[in-house]
Amino acid sequence: MKNTLLSICLFLCTFLYAQKERSAKMGQTSLEELQMTYYDKDSTANALVLYEQGNYYRSKLKDFRFTTDYYHRVKIFNREGVKNATITLYTSNKKNEIVSDIKAISYNINGKQLIETTSLNDEQIYKSDITEKFTKTTFTLPNVKPGTVIEYSYSISSYSIQIRDWYFQSHIPKLMSEFDLAILGNYKYNVRFIGPYSLGKEDSVINKSCIEMPGGQIAPCAAYYYGMKDIPGFKSEDYMLSKQNYLSRIIFDLESVSELVKYTIGGKGEIIKDKVTNYTKTWKDADKTLKNDFLNYQSSKEKYFKKKIPSDIFNEINQMTKAKKIYSFIQNHYTWNEKNWISSDIKLKESFDRKVGSVDEINLSLYNSLQAADIESYITLVTTRDRKQPTTLFPALNDFNYIIVKVVINGNDYFLDATDIYLPFGTVPFRCLNGVARVFDFKKGSYWQPIPPNNKNNSSISSTILMNTDGNIEVTSNVLSSGYFANEIRHKYNLSGEEDYKNDIEIKLVDFEIEDYSIKYNSNLEKPINESFTLLSDDDFSTQNKISLKPFLISRVSSNPFKLKERLYPVDFGYKRSVTQRINIEVPEGYEVISLPDETVIKLPNNGGSFVYKIQHANNTIKIYSKLLISKKIYNPEEYNNLKDFFKQIIFAENAVIVFEKI
Repeated sequence: MKNTLLSICLFLCTFLYAQKERSAKMGQTSLEELQMTYYDKDSTANALVLYEQGNYYRSKLKDFRFTTDYYHRVKIFNREGVKNATITLYTSNKKNEIVSDIKAISYNINGKQLIETTSLNDEQIYKSDITEKFTKTTFTLPNVKPGTVIEYSYSISSYSIQIRDWYFQSHIPKLMSEFDLAILGNYKYNVRFIGPYSLGKEDSVINKSCIEMPGGQIAPCAAYYYGMKDIPGFKSEDYMLSKQNYLSRIIFDLESVSELVKYTIGGKGEIIKDKVTNYTKTWKDADKTLKNDFLNYQSSKEKYFKKKIPSDIFNEINQMTKAKKIYSFIQNHYTWNEKNWISSDIKLKESFDRKVGSVDEINLSLYNSLQAADIESYITLVTTRDRKQPTTLFPALNDFNYIIVKVVINGNDYFLDATDIYLPFGTVPFRCLNGVARVFDFKKGSYWQPIPPNNKNNSSISSTILMNTDGNIEVTSNVLSSGYFANEIRHKYNLSGEEDYKNDIEIKLVDFEIEDYSIKYNSNLEKPINESFTLLSDDDFSTQNKISLKPFLISRVSSNPFKLKERLYPVDFGYKRSVTQRINIEVPEGYEVISLPDETVIKLPNNGGSFVYKIQHANNTIKIYSKLLISKKIYNPEEYNNLKDFFKQIIFAENAVIVFEKI
């Protein structure tokens, strides 16, 4: 009988601590790993993850907290790769997350081809509260240099039932990445996988006796094992959204938790029922949560703003004119404090008096003012481009970090953001062009709607180039900019001032200085900006027998933004655009033209864009016309090589020279 009880105890303990035992152990570095000099699948890699693992379970040893044990082993190839020896961990104070059991060892080979180790001391671990919400833990492995293998492990534990995302992919390549989980049977998660690479391992088993709970009872769990091999490092490039949209990773969204609850019914005793708490709510629930909790009941303050908005604005009969006046009033009343986050601590009256506010406070003030004016308007949630796009699979209000306002006038939709004093009515900031928006109609229910970007984003440049009496090349230009081009100029010019703005232009020019500059724009933000300036070359060309002139001095594509051999994520320009140039060149007196660039017409497939370059020479005058047209805001990965070649040809055309020779 005693032997039977002992066998049962051993059986249970095996299950109770089996998941903990799956955590990778330190001391796995081999001589072969230390002798590696490069990664054969990516010889440009600065470092390589040899193996990493995450192991999630509920730990009795950590007071039954939900715990993830992390293990990493990384090969350092060069000095740039040494940066990977500094590890920074961010934990949430709100979730009471705790970092513990930090161990770290550096491995090197000595002159006798023997492995030498250097361990991290506790004194080399630094912790600091970066905000009230987050703590930063940092440590740097000692004695790291090209050729070193670093190995480190740590645990993060919390009572929060949210599971952190596991990233199979990072900025450096990986040989193997694994994530193991033991999830209690009464917890249900929606599992999502993001990224272009397939899992090499995806297994699951059910353990009926998985873990001992605080009350002593034995709880079942489901164990999941995920793995991926030979994962390329993620390479960022221009015209991309947040890499969070593309990094291969697995996400666990908590759906529900069930628990047995005792109920007492009068004097008849107790009954036990299964109580289910749903965390993945319907959009109807999310609408209510947004209005009451996230917005702190601040979406019903139209009476207050009825008193604050000048009465002559409310007396305006034309709905469009009235909406534009309200927008302009709020836009110029506030200064944005550059805070995006949706906050439950919104206080519109205080922020209106301060004349300073977050995105929430400014655009909720706009919404309430429009409501007070009986203009159809809706609170709209979006996500900025530096964050992952919101999921459309189920309600997730935490995916959003920005509020704008949708207005409907004469059946037409306009999206407004009053945080930017230089932004025209009906245009949202470039930073908000990130996927679809969620429009909240508190009466009929919320819905998804794409954000229409401003499609009139044009730059028109007219230039005259000649050799003046001093022998300098003189360029007189006039630039007309509209849409997002104009918005960018307004920001740069007003924030930096004219001198710094001119200096920024001169940096992009080669051997030219700005002699005269003027800018013209009025208070109507919907009008284009007109810039005029004269450029003067540094050198006297009158004594040279040959003059080589690159006519594209302004708005030239100087380098190809697309350099990858393969890009597995979209190219996102954000908006359509066109750049037109008309250049008149006077042939210098006493010179003749001996070489002209070739004309060219380049077109992207599927009407994706075009580049036209035409040149004429008659009566000592050369006329050049060019137009670069980007006809789509997003290009899929299959179009990448065409786009890369498109810009390559543009650079070649715009760098072509006109050659003059002395007669």
